[in-house]
Amino acid sequence: MSTDFNTYAGAVLGTLTLVMGLGFAAQALVSPKKPAKPGFELPAGDAGHGAGGPVAAAAVVEPIALRLAKADPAKGENVAKQCIACHKFDKGGANGQGPALYGVIGKAMGGVAGFEYSAGMKAFGKPWDFESLDKFLANPKAFVTGTKMTYAGLSRPEQRADIIAYLNSKSDSPVAVPK
Repeated sequence: MSTDFNTYAGAVLGTLTLVMGLGFAAQALVSPKKPAKPGFELPAGDAGHGAGGPVAAAAVVEPIALRLAKADPAKGENVAKQCIACHKFDKGGANGQGPALYGVIGKAMGGVAGFEYSAGMKAFGKPWDFESLDKFLANPKAFVTGTKMTYAGLSRPEQRADIIAYLNSKSDSPVAVPK
């Protein structure tokens, strides 16, 4: 019985010794060169990230009135396609997961009949204007604390202006764009 145990123990120890030996040999043959400084430098033209420099300051966004002067409602309609899962834009459109948005500019925030708004949205009570819509579309959760809207926001200011121009066109009496 002891010779069987010795045989098996010798086989296990021999295998372990062989594996360790192969590891040492492989490491000696292929040893990676460690860089003096970990990482790599980014190209100087990489969106404000110079070679190890700080991130550039946030871009200055034109006021919504200037962006609306250049806005294209047709482009806004294209951008609004990502909203149709929750919102309807046509006159008489039913509320969905979000309120119907026909004629929203000038309506009180949280004022679409038949839709159950969050307490934060109901508390605003002011009418939607171009500026408030721009801020809301940029970051809904930052603009209205506790909003039910799960959309993260639209980061491109030009797209926000296009969609606001589209929303303004979806009304019986569109609001005049400020000069």
